[in-house]
Amino acid sequence: MYEGVLIKESIVDENILDLLKIKKVEMWKTGGNPKYWTVLFFSSKHSDFPEEISKVMKSGDTPNENWFVDFKADHIKYVVFKDLILKYRIGNQEEKQLVCERCREQGIPDDQMNWSE
Repeated sequence: MYEGVLIKESIVDENILDLLKIKKVEMWKTGGNPKYWTVLFFSSKHSDFPEEISKVMKSGDTPNENWFVDFKADHIKYVVFKDLILKYRIGNQEEKQLVCERCREQGIPDDQMNWSE
């Protein structure tokens, strides 16, 4: 089972929400536009969830417009962008550093790579 956090504004097709069991919803003030993000704490039992969510993540013309979602299953951490699924074994620092390098290539700043494991 996959468990994670999804910012609803990071997806382009809300049908993906049908694959989720929503455990909690929070509103986070952004200090920008939009003023708030809708944050969904979720689980999913769908075996193809990483592939499905990668189809609906927002991406832009420049790397700083790319969105990602992170979640875990068993001892694997997933970081998923539009058409890109990154993963590493939790606790394996070498694999995590490789994923972080790929995230930087996608325009993600280091302070956004503080996902829970």
